[in-house]
Amino acid sequence: MNMSWGHEAKKLTKREKAEIILKNLEEYIQVDWNFKEFYLKAIEKGLTRIEMEEK
Repeated sequence: MNMSWGHEAKKLTKREKAEIILKNLEEYIQVDWNFKEFYLKAIEKGLTRIEMEEK
């Protein structure tokens, strides 16, 4: 069900998705923000792998 109230739903980039995932991980693990770019790159790679597996 689309809850966008007449607006197109925003298509998030892999980077935006990775940032959301990383921010939520902080609830469960201690994130060393000095490695933020490495974490984001790894999450983006995982998202790409998921897309490939879903095809």
